[in-house]
Amino acid sequence: MKFAGQELPSDGFDRLTPGVPEIVLSRKAATIAGTVLDDQEKALPDTTLTLISSGRKPRPQKVTADDAGAFKFTGLRPGSYQVFAWEEIDGDVWQDPGFLKNYEARALQITAGPGATQTLQPHVIAAADIK
Repeated sequence: MKFAGQELPSDGFDRLTPGVPEIVLSRKAATIAGTVLDDQEKALPDTTLTLISSGRKPRPQKVTADDAGAFKFTGLRPGSYQVFAWEEIDGDVWQDPGFLKNYEARALQITAGPGATQTLQPHVIAAADIK
């Protein structure tokens, strides 16, 4: 979405600012999919994956891997992302930049192009490693 010709931040906009809202639709959304792996390279089911944009500020996303360890983030803006795989994660702590800073080295960095599907195999961050 845009407002007064500017892309809206994920936290909204000031309704008192004069301008016209625009909704931009595109068929060029990206997808990031894959399978979560444990430290023995085996698929790990029921883990939580989080997706953080490295550029613009779209809302962070969270999905749960299925029984085969498979996951998918769809409808993404093309751009750079960090993907984190958590064995266990409490509440919304994964959205805190200070918390994430401790685990950035464990994230997969990925660039999703327009209309492209990127496939990953992130390794899980074990519950015992989370502070």
